[in-house]
This record gives sequence, C-alpha cells and structure tokens, in this order.
Amino acid sequence: MIEAKIIAHSSDNRGNEVITFVVTYPRIVLAEVLTHRMFSRNTASSRAIPFEKMVESILTNPFIPIAWQKDHKGMQGTKYFDSTETFELEYFIEALDKIFKKHSEFKALMLKVLPNVIGQKKTLSQWWLYARDRVVESACILYAFGATKQLCNRLLEPFMYVTQIITTSKEGLDNFFDLRCPKILHEADGKYYKSIKDWNKVDLDIQYYGLSCLHPGNKGQAEIHLMDLAEKMWDCYTESTPKMLDENQWHIPFEDKIDLTHYSNPSKDLLSSVKVKLAVVNCARVSYTTIGEDKKQDYQKDLELFDKLLSSKHFSPFEHCCKVMSKEEYNTNVKGYYPEYLDSTAFDSFSLDTEGTLGWAHNLKGFMSYRFLLENGNI
Repeated sequence: MIEAKIIAHSSDNRGNEVITFVVTYPRIVLAEVLTHRMFSRNTASSRAIPFEKMVESILTNPFIPIAWQKDHKGMQGTKYFDSTETFELEYFIEALDKIFKKHSEFKALMLKVLPNVIGQKKTLSQWWLYARDRVVESACILYAFGATKQLCNRLLEPFMYVTQIITTSKEGLDNFFDLRCPKILHEADGKYYKSIKDWNKVDLDIQYYGLSCLHPGNKGQAEIHLMDLAEKMWDCYTESTPKMLDENQWHIPFEDKIDLTHYSNPSKDLLSSVKVKLAVVNCARVSYTTIGEDKKQDYQKDLELFDKLLSSKHFSPFEHCCKVMSKEEYNTNVKGYYPEYLDSTAFDSFSLDTEGTLGWAHNLKGFMSYRFLLENGNI
C-alpha cells in the first residue's frame, strides 16, 4: 500500500525542475513528511472524510507495519523479529508490574480484560490487528453516542494509510532523498545506493529482492516506512522524463485526465486557464476522498468549487499548478540575499547566478505557483 506516482514533471530551459507526486503511505509518518518545508502538500483529512468511510478503509486496507523492529535505544534499530514468530499474552502479564508500576488501577483493569485472549498465539501483525479491532469498537461507541467524526476518526489514524499530493522543486526533492532514502552499501564498488533497483543493477549475479530496511548493507537512518516511501519516489523520479516548457507555460497536475473537447474553437489561453482551474480542484479533492475512491468529474461543478476555494482563500491546492518564469521574473525573484557583485547588466546572463539565488518563488525555483501569483497580484 506504500505507493508513489508522478502525475506531472516539468522543466524549463534553465534546467530547473518541478515535480508533482501522488503518494500513499502510513499516516503514522505524516508528521515526518511535514517537516520537509520545500514540499507543497494536500493531504487526505481525518476531519473531512465521513466516519463510515474511515472505518471501511481500515477494515479492508489497514496499515500493518512492514517489519517489526526489536526494542532499541535511539532513533533507529537494526534488529527485527521473524514475521512468523508467535507470542502469547502470558509474557505480557509478567511485564505488567513494570509497565503499570505507578498506575496499579490500569493493571487491575488489564487483568480483567485479558482472560478472553490468554492462551491465544498470534504473530505481532495479528496482535496489531487485534488492537485495530479494539480501536474500531471504541470509535464506534463514541460515534453512536453522537460524537463528531473529527474526534472519532482520530482514534483510527494509527491504522490508516493517507494519500497526499506533493509538489516540489528538484532542490527540495534532493534534500528529501538525502535524508529519507535507504543508504545501501554495495561491496562490488563500495558505493551507497538509494534503492534496491539501483543496487541490483551493479551486479546482475548478486540480486536482493527483500525490503531495503532489512538489507544488511543498509545504513539509512529514516523511519522504515518513510524510507520505503522515499525509495519508491526515488525510483519514480529517476525513471521519469520531464516535459520541457517554455516561458509562461504551465505545469498542470492531472492534465491527462482533463478532457475539454466539448469546447468549440477554444483559444490556447482559455484551455490553459480552464485546465489550471480544474487541476486546482482535483488537488483539493484529495482532502476528502479515501484511498481507491474515484470520483466522477462534473466540470461545471468543479469550476464553481474553484470559485469557492478562491473566494474563501483556501489557497493550499493552488500551490501545485505553476508557471515557468519569464526572464524578467527569474532575474527579479531572489532568494535569501542579493549578491553585491550583480548589477543590472548581469541580468543579461543566467550564468552569473553562481550563488543560486535567482529565480526563487517561495519553495520553487524557475516556476511560480498559482498561489504565489495570486498573493502577489500577478494574476
């Protein structure tokens, strides 16, 4: 269920790139993805999705850890349980004194509940699903009493996958890969690789088909589920060819799903404008759809929704469509500081941007997001 797909990949004539992914990953690592501030994001919301759909989602497609690390000190462990090993609750009962040393009332409560499952042998993944079932029971009780889905859904989050749209520049993506991808040493050349696919290409006689986090040569320090996501994004990116765009042309996610053949003799500007608006709505739709749900588009209603998003200043979905900067825009949008050695004549050559400070608009280089243009009165 951890997946990554590129839905738009564009570059300009200066070598700048912007990439839009649709990714699915366990919600437990959402906070770590959010630390990457170079990413523009829209994420499926626990507040917006109906409770019934959330329950259905985790009953049919629950998140189960891809591997079970043994308890360890620090951020990252290296030892894992055998996935087929089973455990009985009698071992847990022996540990109750340590776990509830300061809360004896919880120990007494556990001893009342546990007899129903004492003697059962389960793998750790099966015990995880046992926990899922107890959480579903508790959430349904609260919902039956009339509690809002905004709270009931929160109980379900550890067992959820989440879908997210991510748009970023190559610079932001490189930083993410450096921090989150596996680092798998290959003895054949002494180099580290960011994915098993790349590692396997070095020596066709020595192949590895397991999880990167379980590879004995992996030195990556990311959380293993985020590492798996980063690896899949890396493979997508390295296998993708960007679409070359000219100045003022648009990077449009979901463009291939937008059919405007019903317009008669439209101008290029009209088609581009409508596609951008519909793409904004498609990005916003991620917030309230569940995994696997494919909503049929009604273009007229979508354009009305675009107007509502714009009037309410719900601007996050406007960050994924972006326009290639003109020469003037590139030379007058500066990140960080203005190099003292540059003067007006230097704007005639992009090669003088030795510090890499030109052409930045918020988190994108060489491109201006629809949001940036709106907030600066340029559209």
